[in-house]
Amino acid sequence: MSSTSSSHPTPQPAPLSPSPDAPGRLAVRAAVRAALGRDPATEAAARDAIVARLATPGPGPVPTRARPDDAGRVDAFIARARAAAAEVSVVPGGSTTDTSVLPDGSTADTSVLPGGSAAGLPARLGHLIAEWLRGHGLPPVLVTDDDPFLAALDGVSGLSLRPGRPSPTDRVSLCRGLAGVAETGSVLLDSRPGRAATLAVLPENQIVVLDPADVVGGLNDAVTRLRAGFGTTLPASVMIVTGPSRTGDIEQTLQMGAHGPLRLHIILVDRPVPDRP
Repeated sequence: MSSTSSSHPTPQPAPLSPSPDAPGRLAVRAAVRAALGRDPATEAAARDAIVARLATPGPGPVPTRARPDDAGRVDAFIARARAAAAEVSVVPGGSTTDTSVLPDGSTADTSVLPGGSAAGLPARLGHLIAEWLRGHGLPPVLVTDDDPFLAALDGVSGLSLRPGRPSPTDRVSLCRGLAGVAETGSVLLDSRPGRAATLAVLPENQIVVLDPADVVGGLNDAVTRLRAGFGTTLPASVMIVTGPSRTGDIEQTLQMGAHGPLRLHIILVDRPVPDRP
C-alpha cells in the first residue's frame, strides 16, 4: 500500500500595520524625554555611557553602618555579632574596650594567665577556650585545621586538638577567621588544603579565632580582602557566617543549629598573631 504526501505552504502572519495610536505613544515618549531633559541628538552618547558603566562597574553605595570609624569598628562588630546570637570573648589584654572574657558575664581567673607577650598568647587563648568548654559542658577535644598557631594550643589547659576533617562524632571545631564584618557581625571562613569546609558546618559548636586587625567595615571590604589574599585563585568555598545556624521554615518556629553549628564562639585576640599560612 502506497501513500502520497502533499506539501502545504506554511501560513505566514499578516504584515504588521502601524498601530492607530502610534503617534500618541510617540508623543508621550517625546514628552517624557523632554521632562527628563534628554536631547534626541545626544541620546546615543548617553546610551554609550550607560553601557560603558555597566561594563566596568564601580563600588556600590555603602551603608552608614558599614563605615564605622577605626576606633569603633571592633566594638560595632562585637555588638552585631552578639545581636546575631554569637558568643564573643576577648582575650585579656586585647585591643578592644570590651574587657569581658566569657559571654555570660563571668570572667576567667586572669591571675593564672601569662602577660600580654606574643609568647604567652597560646596559654592565654588556650585557658579561655578551656573555660568556655567547661562552661558549656563540652569535652576539651577539638577538631581543627593545620594552622601552626592553633596547633600550639594542643595540650594547653588540657586541650586536645586533632587536625583533619571533622567526623559526625566531633562536637567542637576550631579555626582562624579570614575577616570579621562590622556591618553585620559576620565572620568569613575559607577552605584550603589542610582546612576542610565541613569544619564550619558539621560540629555543633564552632570556635573562630580572629585578629581585631582583620575586622573590616562592610561586606565589600571583606570581599576586597579576600581577593587581595588569594588573587585570581579563589578558595573552593567561602562562608559568611552570621551567628549560629538557624531556620524558621517549619511553622515559623525558630530552630537553632538546623544546618550548621548550634553555637558560634568568636574569640578576638590581640596582636601579634602570626599570619595564617
